Amino acid sequence: MSEVRFTEQQSKVITTHGRNLLVSAAAGSGKTAVLVERIIRMITDKTEPVSIDSLLVVTFTNAAASEMRERVGNALYSAIEDDPTNLYLQQQLTLLPSANIMTLHAFCLQVIKNYFYKINLDPSFKIGDEIELTLMQNEVLGEVIETFYTEGDTNYLDFIESYAPGKSDKAVEALVLSVYKLSRSHPMPEKWLENSIDLLDIRNLDQWYESPYITYMMEEIFEQINDLKLLSREAAEIIETDIRLKPMMETLTIYDTYLRDLESVKDNRRFVFEILNNLDYPRAKSAKRGTEPEVCEPVKALIGRIKDQLKTMQNQYGFDYDETFLKMTAISHGHMKTLAAIIQVFSEAYQEKKADKNMIDFNDIEHFALNILLDDKGISTEVAKIYADRFVEIMVDEYQDSNLVQETLIQNVSRITEGKPNIFMVGDMKQSIYKFRLAKPELFSEKYDTYTTEESHYQKIELHQNFRSRKQILDMTNYLFTQLMSKKIGDVHYDASAALNLGADYRIESDVYDTEVLLIEREGFRGLTTRQIEAQAVAVEIQRLMALDPPMMIYDGQEKTERRLAYKDIVILMRTMTGWSEAFVETFASFGIPVASRLATGYFETIEIKTLLNLLRIIDNPKQDIPLLAVLRAPMFGFTGDELVTIRLTDPEVDFHSALTLYYNSIIGNTPLDEKVVKFQLVLQHWRQVKNSLSLYGLVQQIFEDTGYYDYVSMMLGGPKRQANLDMFLDQVHRYEQISFKGLFNFLRYMEHMKKHSIDQGEALLHDEQGNQVTIMSIHGSKGLEYPVVILPALSKLFNKNDIRQSVLIHQDFGFGTDTILSKERIKIQSPIKEVLKSKMDQELKSEELRILYVALTRAREKLILIGSAKNMDKQIEKWSRALSIESIHLGTLTVKSCQNYLDWIMLALMRHSQAKELYANTGLEYSGKVALQSIEPSLTIYQKTYLDYESNPSILKALTPEDQEKKAKLDLDFESKMAWTYTYDTLTKMDISQSVSEIKRLEEESYTKLPTREKTSIRPVFIAGEQPMTGAQRGQAYHKVMYHLDFLSQMEENSIADRIKELCQKQIITDREAKSILPRSIKAFLDSDIGKRAKIAASKGQLIKEKPFVMGLEPELEAGVVTSDYRMVQGVIDLFFEEEEGLVIVDYKTDHISEGAIDTLKKRYSTQMRYYKKALEQGTGKRVKAIYLYALGISETIEIKIEA
Repeated sequence: MSEVRFTEQQSKVITTHGRNLLVSAAAGSGKTAVLVERIIRMITDKTEPVSIDSLLVVTFTNAAASEMRERVGNALYSAIEDDPTNLYLQQQLTLLPSANIMTLHAFCLQVIKNYFYKINLDPSFKIGDEIELTLMQNEVLGEVIETFYTEGDTNYLDFIESYAPGKSDKAVEALVLSVYKLSRSHPMPEKWLENSIDLLDIRNLDQWYESPYITYMMEEIFEQINDLKLLSREAAEIIETDIRLKPMMETLTIYDTYLRDLESVKDNRRFVFEILNNLDYPRAKSAKRGTEPEVCEPVKALIGRIKDQLKTMQNQYGFDYDETFLKMTAISHGHMKTLAAIIQVFSEAYQEKKADKNMIDFNDIEHFALNILLDDKGISTEVAKIYADRFVEIMVDEYQDSNLVQETLIQNVSRITEGKPNIFMVGDMKQSIYKFRLAKPELFSEKYDTYTTEESHYQKIELHQNFRSRKQILDMTNYLFTQLMSKKIGDVHYDASAALNLGADYRIESDVYDTEVLLIEREGFRGLTTRQIEAQAVAVEIQRLMALDPPMMIYDGQEKTERRLAYKDIVILMRTMTGWSEAFVETFASFGIPVASRLATGYFETIEIKTLLNLLRIIDNPKQDIPLLAVLRAPMFGFTGDELVTIRLTDPEVDFHSALTLYYNSIIGNTPLDEKVVKFQLVLQHWRQVKNSLSLYGLVQQIFEDTGYYDYVSMMLGGPKRQANLDMFLDQVHRYEQISFKGLFNFLRYMEHMKKHSIDQGEALLHDEQGNQVTIMSIHGSKGLEYPVVILPALSKLFNKNDIRQSVLIHQDFGFGTDTILSKERIKIQSPIKEVLKSKMDQELKSEELRILYVALTRAREKLILIGSAKNMDKQIEKWSRALSIESIHLGTLTVKSCQNYLDWIMLALMRHSQAKELYANTGLEYSGKVALQSIEPSLTIYQKTYLDYESNPSILKALTPEDQEKKAKLDLDFESKMAWTYTYDTLTKMDISQSVSEIKRLEEESYTKLPTREKTSIRPVFIAGEQPMTGAQRGQAYHKVMYHLDFLSQMEENSIADRIKELCQKQIITDREAKSILPRSIKAFLDSDIGKRAKIAASKGQLIKEKPFVMGLEPELEAGVVTSDYRMVQGVIDLFFEEEEGLVIVDYKTDHISEGAIDTLKKRYSTQMRYYKKALEQGTGKRVKAIYLYALGISETIEIKIEA
């Protein structure tokens, strides 16, 4: 049917039926094309055609299902064109839209919808939103924890004290949810939890020595012993070459004896651990005096590695296994039983909560389907038999990423129980990279090890021919993984049978396609992070590739011809995008390289989403200073920093919204700030009024309409993407309104949880991002894709071991591992069981990381560039050089397992490549070379670069900002001239750019005579000093508060003034202490004075303003042509001013105690302050200030201040 020419092995996969068939399909082997062809041939078979609705095709993603359905449809259209009258083919085309080509979750959902009544499920159920379910889980768990506290069970309280010390239970809550999630990846979660707890129930030492933990330890110990024997033999051979090294043999012999002793008791587990526990390490003997370091160092290093590994084994597994150990294990067992009890109660409460809302979650889909297909005894139900009869064959794509629940489901709708296996499984163990999603790659591995290559009911076929990549890519991949991957680390024995074979035919051959390895020494790059250094290196490489002459040509599969390399042909793959992607995007922008970053996160960090969320927060509750200030500063309202300071000074003691409201209520003019405040207050009031009548979706649209913000972001840098992010926000609002939570407050909580739990869908992707630009994406995101050029940076980033560092470790097979915690004694005792889990999880982590590296390398079609960096590259090369002394082709489990990043793995393997000789030329080491490795050496170039290589690169210099170029020019100046340089305006650096009027007055006052009674405020707290008399400053603040709240329009007598003071005290505007310090008669005297009467007249006309804040800019001052002051911002508050016919009058209250003859000093002291008040008021209002008065409340006297114009 197809024009594609299939290989013999591919044809065998396509035509083999009537059995369970496992296809191990290596990267680029055409598994999807083979799978589609298999379906087409089954449908169109002339003898025994199989209807499309008699097949179950399970894919890993919805996108893969759509693609497969499309391919099958295209094939059917082609077949119908060849035979237009074939009604059967037309029927198959009609059945295709409803065909069972889907993800396993989609199939399970179909089972539930068809047979919901079998499990008493309401058919109107809905699938819960992820955030809604997270909120529900947290709510239910909080209630469960509270219930346990209420019951006061001593076991529970001891558990909490042990695993959640302090005031928060967050650690225990996270642990409960983590174990609950893992349990749901098992067909019977409760049974798995029970079995995991039982593993810790160790009653005696005989049981302990037969436990799976000891079995694992024994395997680890003797595998490491085999590796150590190789190291020992290597050291002995070197010693034999030089008689001066003979003394070192004594130490080596001791360690050899340890290894032999352990091997001699291999069949007696108790003896093994007794010996291991009692190992000691004598001081190592040195070579004879005068022996050159380069001669003895290799032996010294090998003996050191043997000693270190023996110590590691001893620390991990060499415990005293006695009655005390059993008691400690019993304590841990009790703690984990309590944990299991909490999880069980939580699980039941959570299921009940979902049932109340007629809601199911993602895990329920699989488990409910399983409950329909299996009875309580684990036997297939009638429904399962119906499906088994219906499906002639079940095909599973990406089988290596299945879990136990999915495996059980598939088995129970197959015909295996009838003795007619009919499951077709295709995948690649080397590409299993979803263990973090609880995939169980061991399912694939077990079948691979047990299925036969010969004809049988359980058969395997291997596809190793790669039709994607050039020979250089395959050679590099094979060279690395032959040395690195094994059954122990990687779960695959990577030999010739697992290696990739060339299947692609590229017409153009050139060394430009050779793999490149770039090693960068970070020392010398000043002011740049590792991410920025590597980003610049990648940018330079891209520019070099794009500028090659003759140009680099790549094959275009759509055009079926070669064309020049374009930006869109290049992908940068990263193990983690967070932090790295942003640095690369920013750097590429400075180089002029177009780039699209496929971030799975970052949505909540975009300025448009932050602004919109802040605006919704203050619509919900404006008494939130940070969101409010962020919104006011945003372009939609555009308040400046100075304007915000002015508002703040209205009342520094209240929240910002209250200060804003006070300012709004006191507006009498029409300044730009007044207009902004009025606009903001009115629109905020409007939004707060309509939020309950409009839908949330309608409210957001109303905001866009009122502010024009949606249109505004389109004019920002990256405008189309920003608008797409806002569209995505509207979609999120729409989805939220479909769930059970309602209202703005709950939406904001919903979004906070979305951010908190890292449910971040990433920024919106635009259609034009598929244009001519470099792509940055994660390795996981690249699975199933391919690119002409792959660049893999950040190789030196350490593996993420957070899961291994938890207080309680959880493993699918070994259950729980925790140190024994004695809460009362505050003691934590190391547990060998936890060490087992730690070792096993570390091994699995390294295996997964190795497979991830394999996936990254095999995405490349034509060229591969690997980039890593180190602070001291020579030191790293010396470390990698240990590979030169390894005799076996494989580097050994110990060596591979000891690596902490991709760069270590790659360079340990490449050190044995002929191109690496220059790297270790200065180490004195040599590598004779293994014939088997030499025969598969890839064509590659290894570059070692420092900052000097980039400093001289014009591309780097061009990419520097003007500021960076200025810095570089200064660094190149003569040292003496730089040291002699002085800043012209040095005096200005010691001046504040912002000062209050009071501060300016204080500084100028230092040359004046101080008033006799000027006081200093005590800084001693009341609980030490006791109640102290009020200072002048404190008394002044009290008077100002009362004067601000005084009604100038009322007829005030001393009694009414006293009543007003009491009222202010009751409203907590002033304190009791402040109230006692205020004399009503002094206020009455002010009101009866001439200036008080004038103020009352102005108040009656609405022309009196109290407590008016201002911020004013002052130009730099010149003296003899020299700048003596910088631009300054002056701020203050005018106590009182009012307008009369000839101009404005300023009144400032003073509570200083003034002695006889001190009035002139007072005038002099406050003249500067009044001058600034006058200038600020005239600038702000455009009106002349005709008079300024100080009113001394202490002596009831009005003092006029004359200010020259």
